Amino acid sequence: MRAKALQTLLKPGAFTLIDTHIPMQETAPLFRSLGFRTNRGPLITKVNQAIENKLGSWYDLIWVDKANFITPETTRLLRSRTALLVHFTPDCAFYSNQSQLFEKSMPYYDWFISSKSFERPNYPPEKLIEITQGYDPGVHQPVSGFGGKTRNVCFIGLFEKSRGDMVDVLLGANIQVTLGGMGWKKYTNLHHPKVEYLGEKVFGSHYAEALGSSRFGLGLLSKRFPELHTTRTFEIPACGTALITERNTDTTRFFTEEEVIFYDNLSEIPDRIIDLTNNLPALERITQNGYRKVTDGMYSYEKILREVLERIVPAG
Repeated sequence: MRAKALQTLLKPGAFTLIDTHIPMQETAPLFRSLGFRTNRGPLITKVNQAIENKLGSWYDLIWVDKANFITPETTRLLRSRTALLVHFTPDCAFYSNQSQLFEKSMPYYDWFISSKSFERPNYPPEKLIEITQGYDPGVHQPVSGFGGKTRNVCFIGLFEKSRGDMVDVLLGANIQVTLGGMGWKKYTNLHHPKVEYLGEKVFGSHYAEALGSSRFGLGLLSKRFPELHTTRTFEIPACGTALITERNTDTTRFFTEEEVIFYDNLSEIPDRIIDLTNNLPALERITQNGYRKVTDGMYSYEKILREVLERIVPAG
């Protein structure tokens, strides 16, 4: 999504996309796990070989998304082939995704782009650009009108115990929940009659359809690190669904009470869902307000990246 936005904005004469997911998928699961855990082994070798094999002789800009597996040697090679080397990550870089390879490679980058304000101290301040998370209008969009929704509450994302606790609270109130994403096989209530499980891989249009067909979308934040907003914070409203999100300094900066459903503790959520389900005009108003806030605001990847490029790319 970001590659498409960059290509649209810059309109380069030549554009190379190196998809490191391809060598990742070609690596045996055991060695993928080893690479994720230790930054060593065949996964790391395959990813770096793929980059070297596809790399051209010179670029005005090289943009690297999530350099967890890129070695300092490969980063130095990238540095030698470009006037401007940029690192972007939509995730944490110094918590669950911490990579010694990336940390050792940091001196080669000109700019770091991050949406995680709590990681600010880990970056050189003169090279850091802070942004919000974003959404892709070509993917994250309503799939039906408000009256055509067939699901109640939806969460698509990695299982964490705190997220399972939220679903337990909803099930305890007899509320139907749709789930998808990795790790939910650990969840003890996965086969509850009020649970619809869409599987581990819910991406792209399938992801947007799951959100867009639901009245409520859970924008649950990770509790493994001090996350304040996530891509779901914008993707859910962009899909024409009411966002349920915890109240914090980020979410209250983006939205008002008339645009999303805030909560301070889990026990509040079932009553809010039931009340709004019994007052569909109020729910539709919140949903539409949230949709307009996101789609009229500066939250699409293209709008976010345009501002970034205006700062880092020399005029002319």
